[in-house]
Amino acid sequence: SIIPFANETFDFCFSTFTFEHLTNPEEAFLEMSRVTKPGGYILIACPNYGSPFFRSPCSKTNKTILMFKRLVQSFLPRIFFKTSFRWQAVNPIILPEDKHISDYDTTIEPNLYFFIQHIKTNGVFDIVEADSYWTRYVNNGSVHLKRIFLAIITWLGKNNTPIIKWYGPFFFVLLKKKLI
Repeated sequence: SIIPFANETFDFCFSTFTFEHLTNPEEAFLEMSRVTKPGGYILIACPNYGSPFFRSPCSKTNKTILMFKRLVQSFLPRIFFKTSFRWQAVNPIILPEDKHISDYDTTIEPNLYFFIQHIKTNGVFDIVEADSYWTRYVNNGSVHLKRIFLAIITWLGKNNTPIIKWYGPFFFVLLKKKLI
């Protein structure tokens, strides 16, 4: 075990803006699950960098190519991904010691849609609430076509269009561990 506590110790475990920095988020989630009591809750919040419409600062892939690639992967995740969460790894950007830029040290790109699919198939948790924060997203695109495209995608996300609703800028999910 990684977390130095006995099984089923806590009523509530949470992680905020950490998963994107882990090399093995599946292991961290299993540990959170292990120390959470049946009937207890897990809350996870982080950037939704695995979304087709957003990416980590570490990603060097062309935004348009990445978007289309991730949209295709969304419909065929088992073909493209081998891990349970189906999140993609990225290489952190090494900065000089005296510099810090938020999330340049990202190692994984969390994806709320894939995480929800994993939770639905593992049978251990109920999803109490999940949100990708489209309602808080402000489109600041500088290129006219990009602004129009993002405005359409934002509207689709805010109106709960299937799959698109899970691809907003941030990842928030509250889970309740089932009573066994």
